[in-house]
Amino acid sequence: MRNILREMASRHNVQCGDIHLFWRYPIDFEGTIIAVPYSSLHLIGFEYLNQGGMATQHPLHAAIARLQDIPQLSTLTDPTLHPHYYVDGGMIFKQSRLEHSLLTAAAMEIVLRINERSEEEVAHGVTAALLHDAATVAGGDTMKMSASPGELAEEMLLDHILEEEDLRACLDINHIDPERIKAVIRNQGRLGKVLNFVDRLAYTCKDAQAMHRSVQHNQPEEVRARFANLPGVYFEKGREIAELLEAQPRLFDVLFDVCLDEEAVYVDNVDSAGHFLKLRALMHRDLYMDPIAHLFEATLLRPHLKKLYQQHQLSAEALLGWISQYRLENTLADALGVYPYYMITQYFINELAKRDIWVETCQPEEAARLKDVLQKQGRRIAAEENYMGGFDAGTDLLVKKDNLMPFRTADPQMAQEIETIAEQVRNVRIYHERM
Repeated sequence: MRNILREMASRHNVQCGDIHLFWRYPIDFEGTIIAVPYSSLHLIGFEYLNQGGMATQHPLHAAIARLQDIPQLSTLTDPTLHPHYYVDGGMIFKQSRLEHSLLTAAAMEIVLRINERSEEEVAHGVTAALLHDAATVAGGDTMKMSASPGELAEEMLLDHILEEEDLRACLDINHIDPERIKAVIRNQGRLGKVLNFVDRLAYTCKDAQAMHRSVQHNQPEEVRARFANLPGVYFEKGREIAELLEAQPRLFDVLFDVCLDEEAVYVDNVDSAGHFLKLRALMHRDLYMDPIAHLFEATLLRPHLKKLYQQHQLSAEALLGWISQYRLENTLADALGVYPYYMITQYFINELAKRDIWVETCQPEEAARLKDVLQKQGRRIAAEENYMGGFDAGTDLLVKKDNLMPFRTADPQMAQEIETIAEQVRNVRIYHERM
């Protein structure tokens, strides 16, 4: 069925449960359509959503409709541009948590149906995928990082979502076990392993597209000329991502290679697994954990949100309920005395330029000396962040090469390359500004 679906999806409208797979844009389709870059699917349609992305039929969508206004990448900015170019470049990552949740659910359903799992398993898998980010607070990761570690994590707040009366009734009617949903969202069991993979696949897919476009459009010579006197290393961000995607234009067809048996979840193609793991590692290095991408968030936004949270002007319950993404910005503007509220972005742009904020990286044992040098140069330390924990490079992913084995065993050379990329984000970031 795997090859049949792959072949049909490149030619026809294929219905897969609640979703449709398209090759071309369907003129007469009534629903929300999400583009799937670097894949033979091209488009995925959701028949029970209208074009505005609001819930119309499926009861589960009431629980995730609020995610429409929460950016998937919160306030990360384009690392391929100098932060002083923020006013023009701004944030290029438009994907919402709702779009991400829908794409994750679609990927989950495709994997489970390709592997001919039972309807009961499909129902629990797709429901968990739809709800896996439902407990994301307004402000997303930026807000989570402004509270104590884990305090606003989706997994910790999930009970609050699943206790809502309408959602609980929906789950009961469809014979879906809330405890099993929680286990899957926490990446437990076979379905949890699938969710972990398709979640990573879904966000990397859309975010990599944004980075690819940025490299294509935001690094012309005229942009470089504007900042000829500034450090130029950021102009190289994203180039390896673009080169990989151009060399592997169907990289996300790895989705069709995900297999399940009674004991394991694995990828049945070593090469496609390697390309995906490398892309994800590059995305962490050049975006998700890039110090420049986090500059605005770490030095200007999070300190104010942390203060509001500690003063109880923001709470987990409010951030999951009546405080929308826009209301959060209004609350922040009010606290900073910015009026009208929509000028809050301009306020931060002005602060960025006025304070001349920049960042240096080092190893932990070098941090004290670096801060001393910066202070002697007339700079004030604005923030310090430790990224020595890095991220999971994923080279323990099971693949099939004659027998099942970790990817690092199946392709040790590529695994070493991926782990080297992962090692490059393990550092301490010292953000500094004009005194």
